[in-house]
Amino acid sequence: NQNYDMPDLYTLLADIYTKLGNYNKSTQYLAKAESLYPYNSDVFLVRGKYLAKRGDTLSAINNLKRAINLQPNTFESYDNLIKIYNKTHAVDSALLYNELAIGRFPKKKEIVFNKAQILENVGAADSAIKVYHRYLKLEPTKLDILGRIANIYIRKKNTYGAIKTYEQWATAEPESIVPLKKAAACLESQKNYSGAKKFIERALRLEPDNENLAAILNAYNYHLDAARRAQEIPRDYYRSNTEKTVEEAPV
Repeated sequence: NQNYDMPDLYTLLADIYTKLGNYNKSTQYLAKAESLYPYNSDVFLVRGKYLAKRGDTLSAINNLKRAINLQPNTFESYDNLIKIYNKTHAVDSALLYNELAIGRFPKKKEIVFNKAQILENVGAADSAIKVYHRYLKLEPTKLDILGRIANIYIRKKNTYGAIKTYEQWATAEPESIVPLKKAAACLESQKNYSGAKKFIERALRLEPDNENLAAILNAYNYHLDAARRAQEIPRDYYRSNTEKTVEEAPV
């Protein structure tokens, strides 16, 4: 006969029901766990996660801090606390706990990612880019990080940096059209339809039957033709007027 009167089991069930959004069940199991072992760090951790999902940020922070004080070697408590601080733009607190976590869990890659996000949110663009690159070295398959880096370059109005980053992504993931489409969209926003067209053509070589890509290419061709016609009109007008001037000139 299994003994169900164990706080760890109740906190596990509370955590599961929190993720499922069944908050009544979560509350019931948290109460059972606390009645058995009031100072169990897992109770404070799970309650912190529960409160964060319910939007009670201050109480969530207090519970997660209590979890860390009771059991400072649990990474999840730090991770959830840092994410709350980051989400609420409490940058100083987020960086403080992130540095504490890096010191305690130096091999945890998530902390490096957290730090990059915090720096990005606070507007420290160059530092964020460096830390994202550091994270990518730890997690070389997380190529979507290059998309984040490119977005920072776009916000800095550094189109060259963004395109260079998308090219890096396309080289690392040669079968994917995602970085090519993003590069095209970046150039399109600058009305560089000629450059954008080249990326879509590359994407079409990977997926020749992709109707969406074909439509984008048609749109770029339309813009390029319109620009070409707009240039031809003044030339024709100038040529026509020049001919008239020559014809009307006295002999």
